[in-house]
Amino acid sequence: MRGYLTTYVNFCWGVGQLIGIGVIMSMLDRDDEWAYRIPYSLQWMWPLPLAIGIFCAPESPWWLVRRGQLDKAKAALLRLTSLNREVDFDADETVNMMVHTTALEEKTTSGASYWDCFKGHDLRRTEVSRVVPTGAAVVNFADHHGHRLCAWSGPSRT
Repeated sequence: MRGYLTTYVNFCWGVGQLIGIGVIMSMLDRDDEWAYRIPYSLQWMWPLPLAIGIFCAPESPWWLVRRGQLDKAKAALLRLTSLNREVDFDADETVNMMVHTTALEEKTTSGASYWDCFKGHDLRRTEVSRVVPTGAAVVNFADHHGHRLCAWSGPSRT
């Protein structure tokens, strides 16, 4: 499910850009105040479908396990699983694995602080998680503004 939802986020960004471009292109010929009011007001059409989706979405089995509601976690797992595809799926075994993982997480993180992100093996994780997005931002900046930088740094013609 995580792979589908991750892909769906990317899909929504793309569709949102297409919708935005369509709305803006349709407003180019307008000279009245609605040329900016319509695009701004169309942003408010999303809360209702999102609220309905959030209301209908099942609780996360992990959240339920962490709250000690194992029966509800099993029911949520069964609701999220396609039993006709998963022939080896055992909801009880999966919930037990989630309980075990949660116990390990609690043991590992008990007494931890944010300062621990900058010590030991977690320092490497912190560096990677901060340097990679920064590097991507630098690459995007260079890609977007590189032609200007190259034009400015060229030989002067005086």
